[in-house]
Amino acid sequence: MFDFNKRYTVSMPLGTITASGIREIERFIQLQRINQGDWIERNPDEKRIYLNPLPENWNYQWVITGRGEYVGTFPKRVSKYYWQEYQLRCPNSFVAELGQIARRNSSDESSYTIDFTDSLDWDSGDYGDSGSCLWGSNSRGLEIMQDNGVQAVRFYNESGDGYGRAWLYPLADDLYVLWNGYGVNGGTIAVARVLSQFWGVSYKKIGLHNNGNGSGLVYVNSDRGYLLGQADKLTDRHSYDLGFNVPDCCDDCGYEVNEDNRHYSPNNDIYCEDCFFERCDYCPHCGDTFWRDDMYETMPHYENVCEVCLDRHYTRCDNCENYYRDSAIREYKKVNYCEGCIPE
Repeated sequence: MFDFNKRYTVSMPLGTITASGIREIERFIQLQRINQGDWIERNPDEKRIYLNPLPENWNYQWVITGRGEYVGTFPKRVSKYYWQEYQLRCPNSFVAELGQIARRNSSDESSYTIDFTDSLDWDSGDYGDSGSCLWGSNSRGLEIMQDNGVQAVRFYNESGDGYGRAWLYPLADDLYVLWNGYGVNGGTIAVARVLSQFWGVSYKKIGLHNNGNGSGLVYVNSDRGYLLGQADKLTDRHSYDLGFNVPDCCDDCGYEVNEDNRHYSPNNDIYCEDCFFERCDYCPHCGDTFWRDDMYETMPHYENVCEVCLDRHYTRCDNCENYYRDSAIREYKKVNYCEGCIPE
């Protein structure tokens, strides 16, 4: 489908609806209430409240020509879709507003210069990813992706300088997973549309994780990605797990942990040392692990003690209300005092 490190020009057809236009259309559809106003007038027996979204593989072009189930202008195709799928008659006001949104967000014919690489070795910022943790604190994640065959699609401006990229992972039968687009106007969906045009395939938004986790060393923005391939191969896929083998990571900050800095929470979560002692502590008496919110601070060494050990070994000073070892408490006129609070 492509050669590595060879630049290609991808021309997008006239009337492609922009990524921001797609988001505006999605919000507009979400706001529709089909049990009210013009909707209920046209569909008096309708019991549903909300309008279903368009399918994930919907073609966001202003006009589709030729033969097919949905051809014509964008609002005409949408109106036909809701009638065929849900027997809903779209009000003229809805169709008109939808057409205005799509029309003002339809791009002129544009082109992109891209290449593909399996060497993730550029400098931070070379492709619109300045400040990415993969070139800083999370560089181990970049190594893991490289070792597991992750590729990148990169974007270039007219001067030949890089300005955007996204991660690409090949599956069987010319199927690809795409995620974390940076630098390209519109983000990852814009990259998916460029590749869809380049390869002549469809794309679909999916849930994306690595070993059930969207954070950690292999980070997936918003736990979402796109699947690219022939339409019949995308139908039944709604999520994908990359399954890359990664070292144990802190369940809070995602950084790698080893035997020297590994700690376990009361729920058996894995924490690095900093995250553990921010949330948990070991009781100095029984040695068990507790959440800090469930422990009691004792004096004079500011130790956190569990409730059971507090009852066994400590008494509260009735004057300063701090807890001290039983041996450090004195009773005077039936009032418990620590050594610093005993009346003269």
